[in-house]
Amino acid sequence: MDCGGQKRNQFQHTQCRPTLKLVFCSDRPSTGETSRVETSFLSMTLNNDTGNLNSRVIDGSCHSFLLDDLDIDSLLKFLTEFEAHDTQSAALLEACLDRT
Repeated sequence: MDCGGQKRNQFQHTQCRPTLKLVFCSDRPSTGETSRVETSFLSMTLNNDTGNLNSRVIDGSCHSFLLDDLDIDSLLKFLTEFEAHDTQSAALLEACLDRT
């Protein structure tokens, strides 16, 4: 699979969207806590204070790439692959796509 021609980068951050800010972000003091979920193909870490989401491909042809580094065509190909092989990864990718 073409991985969008992007180089592998360190984790990048995604800012909270206004509608998600109410759910994931707050004005509380920072606690430094994160939530992490991992499936067969994806690893995602949510910063509970800021709502920043880091999403990394951990298996497949774009192994070690961040979802932020992949173009929409590559993400949609992954979604098709995930739907056929791992519904948890597909659901996680869909949730990530909904945030953008």
